[in-house]
Amino acid sequence: MTKSVFASLTAQLQALHNAPAQTAAAGHRPLAPDAKLWLSTDPEGQAKLTCAPAAEGFTLTLEDGDSGLWASLGFRLEPAQLRTARYLGLLAAAESKDLLIYTPTLRYYLSSGGFAETAAAPVVAAGGALEQLSHIPVDPSLLARSSGCEFNLFFQTAQFQATFRQLEPLTIN
Repeated sequence: MTKSVFASLTAQLQALHNAPAQTAAAGHRPLAPDAKLWLSTDPEGQAKLTCAPAAEGFTLTLEDGDSGLWASLGFRLEPAQLRTARYLGLLAAAESKDLLIYTPTLRYYLSSGGFAETAAAPVVAAGGALEQLSHIPVDPSLLARSSGCEFNLFFQTAQFQATFRQLEPLTIN
């Protein structure tokens, strides 16, 4: 059984269809006013990650992604949203012009400081259509000790252009 407790976040992702283009270059760029959705690239690199509206959904474009340690699309989650979940899922429907590889990763911000990560298997699309449900087990022990969570798609390729028709976080019980 799947259900979405992330209605607000899903609405923000869908709103990217009509939002102005925004780029993260060597840093962090909020995509929504409440800072629950963002682009991020390593400040020590030269990567440029851009989110732009598309006819269906939104397009992400990465340039020079191999110049730093990371480039990602991130979402802030509340621990309460995950308390009853066995898995955090991500439903993605996209079309890529290039090789697209990303790793969905769940970060738990620990009350004692720092964070712990768990990741799903990387998603690989060799160009063309992609429909994928990724899932990460929710760790009840880490969740109980966390002050917050975030979900990131860490991109693994140096460059790509992909249009996401759907990108929806889900809980799976």
